[in-house]
Amino acid sequence: MTRSDVMLDLNRAERLGFGEAILCAQKTPEQIDEILRIARDRGAELLLTRLDGEKVEALSPNHRQGLDYHALSGTAFFDHTPIQTDHPHVAVVTAGTSDAPAAWEAVRTLAFNGVGATVIFDVGVAGIWRLMDRMDDIARHPVVIAVAGMDAALPSVLGGLVPGVVIAVPTSAGYGAARGGETALFACLASCAPGITVCNIDNGYGAACAALRTLGAAAVLGNPDTEDAPAGDRMPRVAALVLAAGASGRMGTRNKLLCEVGGTPLVRGVVDRLADSPVAELVVVTGHDAPAVAAALASARASMRFTHNDDHAAGMGTSLARGVASLPNTIDGAMICLGDMPHVRADTIDRLIAAFSPARGRDICVPVHQGRRGHPVLFGRRFFGELSTLTGDAGARALLDAHGEKVMEVAVDDQGIFKDYDTPDDFSDMGSIRAKEWLQTAKG
Repeated sequence: MTRSDVMLDLNRAERLGFGEAILCAQKTPEQIDEILRIARDRGAELLLTRLDGEKVEALSPNHRQGLDYHALSGTAFFDHTPIQTDHPHVAVVTAGTSDAPAAWEAVRTLAFNGVGATVIFDVGVAGIWRLMDRMDDIARHPVVIAVAGMDAALPSVLGGLVPGVVIAVPTSAGYGAARGGETALFACLASCAPGITVCNIDNGYGAACAALRTLGAAAVLGNPDTEDAPAGDRMPRVAALVLAAGASGRMGTRNKLLCEVGGTPLVRGVVDRLADSPVAELVVVTGHDAPAVAAALASARASMRFTHNDDHAAGMGTSLARGVASLPNTIDGAMICLGDMPHVRADTIDRLIAAFSPARGRDICVPVHQGRRGHPVLFGRRFFGELSTLTGDAGARALLDAHGEKVMEVAVDDQGIFKDYDTPDDFSDMGSIRAKEWLQTAKG
């Protein structure tokens, strides 16, 4: 097998909303090695399906080190760090534990594409009380993947009880008249519950992709700016993450975010700057002195929500990770805003969002003034996995260094992208950066 025999679909995520996957069942370890070599050369992440343990052991050690292998599902992530999300939009429900391989294939496919799932196992209709005990949990999800073998009654029952999309995965679990899953497949196809989507036998991957298409369509319909736009051309949905968890160690006993500049708490100045920007969501990450920070923002002009970082003392990286984990899967990018930088101009924020386009390779956008980079930085969703693993005070600088080819520098006429506040002297010197202009706008 040569490189000319392999054509990876590396633009699939931009076209369809989910990334490239490699079916390994009919491939030799040598063929898989060649595919992984090409993917790594191109900086691509892959999902591998139907991959057994013997083939994993036969791969080159260098490639094995890049695998996150899950034996029960037969899946592996290659050079990919999954995003930890607080917002599972999909419930994966099985009739029995024998259906677990297909179910986990669905869960892992969703995770590879940044979508969380609630896993509910062993609630088949043979003991229907088990299912009824979990109905409230299941029904709150907009998409339900029902995985069942034998008579596959579970998808029909769920199809008559939950309002969301139901995707059926008949499995090969069973014996005799189960006919390797054919009976389950025909039962799902013949279901009288209206509107059930049916996948092939044991096709957890296909069910997850159907769920991803559904969630992607819902996101487009929920955004009036994108209703008629193809996935690759629609306006990306950007969230602003305001990092406001630090303890202000160089300020003595005072929390710098609560110190007033022109009568306005510093952190509120940052949030007010975002009030008129086209961000789809504004999330404030709190930590130290969280109630006081929330109180300072009670009268801010912007609509926001809070997420708390219990590990804020370990450094800014943990706050960044907490903020990213709190974002729903409908968000395409995160703009990292520091809570002590209120002088960034509104038009700078607008320019960053306008320049951001993952479909065109503009995955990271950084403001630049007179050849010098500043803040905030906007990261595309493909980097959320790496952002969610950050620790200490390094922040996201390492990502900029590691993915230099993805960075787009956006020229701005704005010195505010450099100005932050760390010490009492910084507050006394605030007149050096457009003090009068900022005071007027921060007061609204």
